[in-house]
Amino acid sequence: MQVTVWRNPELSVTAPVRPDGKISVPLIGDVEAGGRTPGEVAESIKKQLGVYIRDPNVAVIITELRSHEFLSRVRVTGAVRTPKSIPYRQA
Repeated sequence: MQVTVWRNPELSVTAPVRPDGKISVPLIGDVEAGGRTPGEVAESIKKQLGVYIRDPNVAVIITELRSHEFLSRVRVTGAVRTPKSIPYRQA
């Protein structure tokens, strides 16, 4: 995830989501990111940074999808009636 804090480049980072679902952000530490939308993560960071800086403007962008759940799916696309993404299970 890329976290950008407007006018505060020292607080802006690109951080992977750890297996525990958190990312590390300067000044505030760990922030829950797993299972949340970028907007929800940005709002959480904004609220926590508000203690230290006045009216922070935070943007969160997903730069790469590498979660186990995302990578271990079977996708059916192309000339099919209904495209699907289903979890992969070994038989």
